[in-house]
Amino acid sequence: MSRFLFFFILFLSAAPLAKADIGDKGVQALLDRDYQTAYAELMPLAERGHPTSLYNIGYMYFNGAGLEQNFDEAFKFYEQAAEKGFPMAFHQIGLYFDDGIGREVNVQEAVKWYEKAAEKGVVISHHNLGFIYETGRLTGKNDYVEAVRWYKFAADQGFADSQVNLGILYDDGLGVIQDNKEAVRLFTLAANQGSPNGMWRLALMYLHGEGVTQDDTKVLDLTTKAAELNFSLAQHDMGLYYNDGQLGVKQDKSIAAQWYRRAAELGYAGSQVNLGILYDSGDGVPLNDDEAFKWFTLAANQNQPLGQYYLGPCMNLEKV
Repeated sequence: MSRFLFFFILFLSAAPLAKADIGDKGVQALLDRDYQTAYAELMPLAERGHPTSLYNIGYMYFNGAGLEQNFDEAFKFYEQAAEKGFPMAFHQIGLYFDDGIGREVNVQEAVKWYEKAAEKGVVISHHNLGFIYETGRLTGKNDYVEAVRWYKFAADQGFADSQVNLGILYDDGLGVIQDNKEAVRLFTLAANQGSPNGMWRLALMYLHGEGVTQDDTKVLDLTTKAAELNFSLAQHDMGLYYNDGQLGVKQDKSIAAQWYRRAAELGYAGSQVNLGILYDSGDGVPLNDDEAFKWFTLAANQNQPLGQYYLGPCMNLEKV
């Protein structure tokens, strides 16, 4: 069954720490978050051109780890590490062009640097390349076959987000022959690593009986686990289950409201609408027109059709 895709890419997430010299005092100090010692140990090595130290000083600037966050300064150190052939520096430079950090977005340049990193075995770069090809950001056309190639390498290396995205492609038959059982296998691998997206995707497979025997108990268990890990789509589904009394749970609009609120506060428009409806009707929460108006507005601002629909009457009431 085809359903909307949910992608993950490591854009402005924290830059990974280089651990190649794990025995070095500076790297260990970084791991221990003793940033003063880390800088004191790493900076002299960086000044002598030590590639791992150059990268890790860049890491400190990029993440604001013991230093004032400065993306431009971080880039200088990443560039120097890249000149020394340090693979993760290739990835970070690609990230700058990919996400437009301190420069215009340049996907072609990002791909060039990601490919250099991927050739050296950087798994995250394989994942990001898969995402670029899947979403057509390079050519304007989705290239699912190429996406599968990049995702597969990262998935085989145990990268959970690639396992999820590759599973989605198998589930929908994009770039590969449609195979629900392979999708289940990949979602299971990701879920077993603690990926909330993997858990939620696997729950959907059990919900619809795709590649597995339909099992409401497993749906509820997996969705609950993903929701507790602050995965908004799972929180929204928990709200639906309690709102309607599905999967054997007792209908409880107040619990539904709690789950909708958690997802709504994370910006999920569907939950913002549903929470607004509960406030508008006083169902499971106290009747509160102001709260209803707030949540409908937030959803409408994301171009959520139902948010716009419910906001209309609220706006008319404001004018009376």
